[in-house]
Amino acid sequence: MRFGTDSQLTYALEASSRLTVMEAQYRQDCIRVLLPLDMAQEWSGSDQVSLSLNRTDVGGPFLLIEKDFQCLHRDETSPNDNVDAFPNPLVGDQCHENAR
Repeated sequence: MRFGTDSQLTYALEASSRLTVMEAQYRQDCIRVLLPLDMAQEWSGSDQVSLSLNRTDVGGPFLLIEKDFQCLHRDETSPNDNVDAFPNPLVGDQCHENAR
């Protein structure tokens, strides 16, 4: 995320088998959210949409991580926009089929 020409905030979502709990780090304008590998695998393969981390009790952040789903109503001029997105659970939903 750019803030003008000389400032940028970056973020990363990472998984590691060495972790046992979800954690967050902030260094040099980068937010890193670190997940235990088993948690990341379970979350990515399930219907669960989000994960949260609440460390406000010790002066830390509250973070909400949500899956990015494939867009249902975008024209296909930019097909690469959906490359890393999760399959949209509303595909085939009768309400959305009729709304198109």
